[in-house]
Amino acid sequence: CDMVSRGYVDEDRQLRRLIVNEANNSLIGPRKIIAKLSAKGFSMAKISALMDELSASGEIDFSRSAEKLIEKKLE
Repeated sequence: CDMVSRGYVDEDRQLRRLIVNEANNSLIGPRKIIAKLSAKGFSMAKISALMDELSASGEIDFSRSAEKLIEKKLE
């Protein structure tokens, strides 16, 4: 995209923010995040790589998100 190549849009930063929001706030799992963000035009490989990186750094934790979702549904 021209906007990305000119530096107006930082795709990695935008994608990181979207992944963190979906995992930690919307409590969505990895498969749904990949489907949702790839439908928006992001590369599946880039989504997966950033999810792995965010998981390794502790910014997202799908196990914790699943527990929160279960608690939310049981209330």
